[in-house]
Amino acid sequence: MTPWRETRLGDIASLRGGSVFKPHLQGKSSGRYPFIKVSDMNLPENGYYIRSANNWVDETDVEELRAIIHPRGATVFAKIGEALTQERRRFLLRETVVDNNMMSAQARSETDDRFLFYLLSSLRLREIASGTALPYLNFGTIAELRVRVPPLPEQRAIAAVLGALDDKIDLNRRMNETLEAMARALFKSWFIDFDPVRAKAEGRQPAGMDAETAALFPSEFEGELPKGWTGEPVGELVEVVGGATPSTERPDFWTGGHHCWATPKDLSRLSTPVLLDTERRITDAGLANISSGLLPAGVLLLSSRAPIGYLAISEVPVAVNQGFIAMVCKEKVSNYFMLQWCRANMSEIEQRASGTTFPEISKRNFRPMPVFMPSAELLQVFDSAVAPLHQRIVASEREIRTLAGLRDLMLPKLMSGEIRVEDLAVRRLRSPCRGTYHDQRE
Repeated sequence: MTPWRETRLGDIASLRGGSVFKPHLQGKSSGRYPFIKVSDMNLPENGYYIRSANNWVDETDVEELRAIIHPRGATVFAKIGEALTQERRRFLLRETVVDNNMMSAQARSETDDRFLFYLLSSLRLREIASGTALPYLNFGTIAELRVRVPPLPEQRAIAAVLGALDDKIDLNRRMNETLEAMARALFKSWFIDFDPVRAKAEGRQPAGMDAETAALFPSEFEGELPKGWTGEPVGELVEVVGGATPSTERPDFWTGGHHCWATPKDLSRLSTPVLLDTERRITDAGLANISSGLLPAGVLLLSSRAPIGYLAISEVPVAVNQGFIAMVCKEKVSNYFMLQWCRANMSEIEQRASGTTFPEISKRNFRPMPVFMPSAELLQVFDSAVAPLHQRIVASEREIRTLAGLRDLMLPKLMSGEIRVEDLAVRRLRSPCRGTYHDQRE
């Protein structure tokens, strides 16, 4: 068995900095190269690979910026500020430009690019950062980092094991995006654009719909609404409640807590509107200080401030802080329907917000918002179509958590040589992306 060798990080990776992004170029939605900022690493679709960006540039822009083109297969990460402490790494699927708060590492010869990604993921770069108020990475310091590296075949074997897990996580996330898009599209077609009603009004059969379902839609309008539909205040359809934060100076409210307690921060980390756990938990004594108590699984959560608009259905009983409007859906409408209704009406929800320091939508302003209600039979058909999609998302999210936990357990042990690939009783899975890269936006 060939021994691992100790070397400098700079000997196995080429390190490059980012480019200053001029304001007049920001916001472009097309171009040859994605321009990645630190915030882009937080996009749900960028969980492992960089798949999306909020800004794009072309060759002329690159020339103006004198920007460095970071090659596909490189690993990018933040080099300054709070983002540095998050220790996030992302893998490039295409040639990319990054801003000057980031940098990249490209594998040199005899180094596998995905092995380098996992090696960097195992390093705590924050610990070698300079500065206290605003930590930053120094190129020279990073290059001098001492690392242990196995021969190239073993690098590839390690990357294949960890990459198979990340690729399955990535596949699950992309599938979830598709399932969510299907649910949103169905809601929009039926309850926003009223496509089946318009089709029947024009004497056409609604596209892709069986006759039994089509019969549940009226064939004419009364004003702007389908005939027979009514507008009812959201506060009369669901129970709308808020939450609170028990005193953080009382250890008996928090230490050893077993009740999930959500803040908008918990929802900000979600790639799908599914809440499976929370960062903090409270005790029975802490729960007693929240008037809304422990809300049942299935409650729909809407962040009501800082910012407004995070949405999730909690799959576990949960208590919430004061940053939420929580909707307990009962007989009249389901949480699936209300989730999509909130998405479709988010601009109006935001318009009803008030406040000077930051906007907040109060329960008082939220409850009167009208919900256009079809028949109970049509709502039931909608739920029967959307519920399986949501349940598949939940199952997929649970699998993601399991896979991520296994990856995080194996990563330091494989990268340190504590365990070897040949010792793992796992089936070798070929990565869907191994050997090829996606050159188009996905």
